[in-house]
Amino acid sequence: SCRTKYVRHLVRYLVYQAGMTCVVVNVRGTAGTCFTSHKLFDIGDSEDIRHIVHHIQSKNKESLLVAVGASFGSNILVKYLCDNVDQDNSPIKAAVSISNPFNLYELMNREMNWPFNHSYCRNMFEGRFLGWFKRRISKYSDVFGPHYDLKEWLEIETTEKFCDFAATEVFRYKSFEQFLQAGSCGNSLQTLNTPCLFINSLDDPVVPEYLIPHEKLRKNENANVVYTERGGHIAFLNDSMKCWFMPLAKAFLEVNLYEDK
Repeated sequence: SCRTKYVRHLVRYLVYQAGMTCVVVNVRGTAGTCFTSHKLFDIGDSEDIRHIVHHIQSKNKESLLVAVGASFGSNILVKYLCDNVDQDNSPIKAAVSISNPFNLYELMNREMNWPFNHSYCRNMFEGRFLGWFKRRISKYSDVFGPHYDLKEWLEIETTEKFCDFAATEVFRYKSFEQFLQAGSCGNSLQTLNTPCLFINSLDDPVVPEYLIPHEKLRKNENANVVYTERGGHIAFLNDSMKCWFMPLAKAFLEVNLYEDK
């Protein structure tokens, strides 16, 4: 969301160093935004992103559009670009994906064992995230109440039960696995037809190398890949402790924006 520090740093860089006008996508309910309907953001459905992109385009008809996503946001972005091949043509001319997890099911399998097998991490997640989510649901009980069993929702105490309930009762998938597979951009990279720069570090503590679909990326001519031995998760600092992926992202976007001029 717009409250994330790395997003704010990236926006500041693109505005002042590239002269771009930036729009940050806050998915439903994040960054203090209001819930105006009972629909929550579904990682398996790109309709929300498609609506946002076309709204921006309608308000800026002469503008050229590019996009940048980081971590989970990069998966959402690339999923939209891959899905859009069967819809109307995307107005986005180029994109940059940073620390993309690609396979959410395998990622969650890993995260459910580490770090959630450590009581401190589990308590922090279940205390902070579930606590935040329950407060948001309670605040908008008039919006969600007619559609969901709020009593059952608010009584959930564990990560596993929350994930299963959200996948099957809210988003109507058959299982949590199906929900994650539907939302994983790595399953549809073969349909990517927008030039995209993928930046991933092989020492990423969140997204290990085995989650990166090397072969699918290699086979798609629109996928431009940068792997680094070090860089962590959305860090990529140089010897001066400055983030180097921002100038690289800027250069890639500008090349693709102005290649026809």
